[in-house]
Amino acid sequence: KSGVFDFDNRYHRAQYVREDSNAVNGIELSLRYGQRIQQEKFSGQMGLFGGGANLANEEPKLPQVDKLTLLEELKEEEELVGVFLSKHPLDDFKFVFDSVVDTTVKEYRDSLESKTPIVFQMMGIITFSKEFISQMGNPYGRFNFMDYSGTVEISLFKEKFMKFKHLMGKDYILLIQGQTDYSKAKDEMRVNIHNMQLVSDIDPLTIYRSVQVDMTPLDLEKGKQQIVSHVLQQFPGKCPLYFNFYDSDDNMTVRMVSRAGLNFTNEVREMLDDMEVNYTPRLDDKWLIERKDESRRFYNS
Repeated sequence: KSGVFDFDNRYHRAQYVREDSNAVNGIELSLRYGQRIQQEKFSGQMGLFGGGANLANEEPKLPQVDKLTLLEELKEEEELVGVFLSKHPLDDFKFVFDSVVDTTVKEYRDSLESKTPIVFQMMGIITFSKEFISQMGNPYGRFNFMDYSGTVEISLFKEKFMKFKHLMGKDYILLIQGQTDYSKAKDEMRVNIHNMQLVSDIDPLTIYRSVQVDMTPLDLEKGKQQIVSHVLQQFPGKCPLYFNFYDSDDNMTVRMVSRAGLNFTNEVREMLDDMEVNYTPRLDDKWLIERKDESRRFYNS
C-alpha cells in the first residue's frame, strides 16, 4: 500500500490490494504461488527448478483493476508510514499554489501564537473535519488544514459555518482567504474567514492578467526574443504579452504589446526560467488581497 513494490513497472499498487470480480487480490495470488512453490520444493517435485517444466507453477498475473488516484495512494502512505512518501497532495496544484498563496500554514499559525494580525491567502488540504453542536444548540465545525509547511486547526461558527460547511469535506483542497485580528479586551486572537473555495474550481489560465518580458540589447544579441517567440508558438492563448526593451547606455525604454497572447502555465514559466528570460507575470486583481496597516487592532471593545 505504501509503494514498496513500485519498482516493478508491470503492476500498480491497486493490483496488490484491490480485489477483482473473483474477490482475489494480488497479494493473495502471490502468497498462494509462493506457498505452492515452497511445498513442491520440499516435497521433491522440482518441476520449476529442474526436470520437466510445470506449467501450473507459472507466475500468476495480478488482477486487472483500476489504478488508485494520487490522493488515495498518498492517504495510504500517510496512514501506514505517517508521512507522504511519493508526492504531496498539493503537487498537482503547485502552479496555483506558487501563484496566489501569500501565507503558509506555518505563518498563519505564527500569527496566532505571536498575536500579530495578518491578512492571509493560503492553500491546503483538509485532513480531518467534524461538525459539532454548541451548548446553546448552534452548529459549528472544525477541520485540520495542511500545506507544505504544516497543519493547523480552523474553526467555523454561525453564518460562516452555514456558508462554507459544504467545503469541509476530508481531502478537499481549498484556497482560504481571511484575516486574523487581536482582541485587546480578551487578549486573544480571532480569525475572520472571508472566502473558501475548491482549488479545482480555479482556472490556472485566468490567474494572471498579463506577462511582461524585459529585454536589453545584450538579450537581443543572445537571441532571447526568439525563445519568447518559440514559447508563443507553442502556447498560444489569451493572456496579453508585453515586451519592455531597455537600453541603460542611452537610458531609453520602448514598450510594445505582442499581437499574440499566450497561455501562461507552469511549463511556460519553467521554460522562461531555464532560458534565463527576465519576465514579470501580473496577477489578476481578484488575487491581490488588500493589506491592512499592522498598527490597526480590531475587536478592542
